[in-house]
Amino acid sequence: MKIYLDTNVIRDCLKRRNLNTIRLLEIIREKKIECKSSIFSIMELIDVEKDDIFFKNCIRKGEEITSIMRKKSRRDLKLEDLNEIWKDINNLLVTYPFIEFINLTSEGWTISFDMCKSSNLDADDSIHLASATGCDVLLTSDSFFEKEGTRLIKGHNALVKEAEKLNLKINAPEEILEILEDEEKPKQDNSQIPIKPLDSKEDDELKAEINKNLPNTSNKPPTSSQ
Repeated sequence: MKIYLDTNVIRDCLKRRNLNTIRLLEIIREKKIECKSSIFSIMELIDVEKDDIFFKNCIRKGEEITSIMRKKSRRDLKLEDLNEIWKDINNLLVTYPFIEFINLTSEGWTISFDMCKSSNLDADDSIHLASATGCDVLLTSDSFFEKEGTRLIKGHNALVKEAEKLNLKINAPEEILEILEDEEKPKQDNSQIPIKPLDSKEDDELKAEINKNLPNTSNKPPTSSQ
């Protein structure tokens, strides 16, 4: 199995906000499952963390939400804020060294462009779906991405025929976690279960029960001889 991680799945681990995702990543590590994401994911993580710190700084200053939203495109984070963001993300990369971060190929950019212009997917989701080429599963916590991406892969959009070639499934982390945990459960070998012999009382009771249910042939008339 080859798994591709959407940015929100990686951020679950960065913020330690979803224990199921963290457990899943540990199983992927233990089973040595091939795991990929995009360099674009790291850029998205940096961007989201910048927004997070910017909003927190503004709220500490007592600014109103409308004012914060107007200033969002003009963030004024300090160098120590930016360094702290990268420090956290770099620690994440060190913690999960088995995740391979890949660049989108020129063909991948063409596919993502077609998906973006001819479907309801955002540009970032189109990039991730195209980047997952060659993987068996794309993991995302975004239910809309899961639904719309699956429609594309199944050929429900005639304008994006290339999406059908991706040949992967889009699932939430919890779904794949359940599958992998089921694989870890020991399978019971029924052939090795000892059968307890009946004692004499149980044996007599069983025979009586069987005889009670047998058809009564004692009252049948004798057959005439020819």
